[in-house]
Amino acid sequence: MPDWRDEVSAAVRAWLGTIRSGARSPTWRPIGTARPEGQGWFVVDLRGARQTQTSPEELETLRISRERPTGATGSDGAGYRVLDAVLQGEILRVRVAAHVVEHDLRLWALKQPPTYLVETLRDCLAELSEPGLADALAHGRISPLPPPTDGPLNSEQQQAYAACRMPGLRLVPRRAECPAFGSSGDHLGPARRWC
Repeated sequence: MPDWRDEVSAAVRAWLGTIRSGARSPTWRPIGTARPEGQGWFVVDLRGARQTQTSPEELETLRISRERPTGATGSDGAGYRVLDAVLQGEILRVRVAAHVVEHDLRLWALKQPPTYLVETLRDCLAELSEPGLADALAHGRISPLPPPTDGPLNSEQQQAYAACRMPGLRLVPRRAECPAFGSSGDHLGPARRWC
């Protein structure tokens, strides 16, 4: 019987074949003009340009510079690496080193190719030597629930709490609210939830 990882790898390879081709390497895309606020913070107004921008999942690196950065990391010395980014509605605030006060700068994003995330998944699956909990799930090896202990929670809540905090793969009764997650798990199925 083939290992479950072979089946998953084959599915990921098939998925990769369905992704439309595009750029085969990362490319720097302009996001917008960066207006300085001080202390290394810049504001980029995204209004009116959302449909042409990349999604957050596709962004690997952000830089502020006058010219388009070069290289896969923008390590050509042009511009400044973004240290922090905060999206507030359609306004993106980015932070670079505090000494940067230049004007007429643009925010650039390194957009990965459309296949980047799926290729990364494929590569990680190929390198997976110790599958851990995924292997237990694939083979139906569920760890037993810990015995209830004395405390302020009822016995089912204690088991759910312990199950969520201990190593292993467990099912907890649906009616037991898991304090670690703050929900009963009702939305996860009619009888049980994973923890």
